[in-house]
Amino acid sequence: GMGISPSTDRSPIACLTIYIGILNLYPNPAKDEIILNYSGRKNEMHLEIYDALGIIIYETKPKDDTHGSVKINSSQFHPGAYTVKLTEVTTGGFLTRKIIKE
Repeated sequence: GMGISPSTDRSPIACLTIYIGILNLYPNPAKDEIILNYSGRKNEMHLEIYDALGIIIYETKPKDDTHGSVKINSSQFHPGAYTVKLTEVTTGGFLTRKIIKE
């Protein structure tokens, strides 16, 4: 519909993104392991990794006691580009990062 102006449409996402915080991945390119660090976590999180075709190849719910750091075993991932998506379950806000698997 035409009822929502573009500026109104965009602002909630921006607020949620700021609310979730910062997401860092390393090493990038990755080999056998990906370390994911995030800050600003307030609620239950859901982590997904998508391949270049948009298929989920890995998903987990980080536990409260991980202190914002998650280790992912990427040794079985095929070489290529992946998208890591961290979603805050209660608000639907999310952050995405690209990573290369060697």
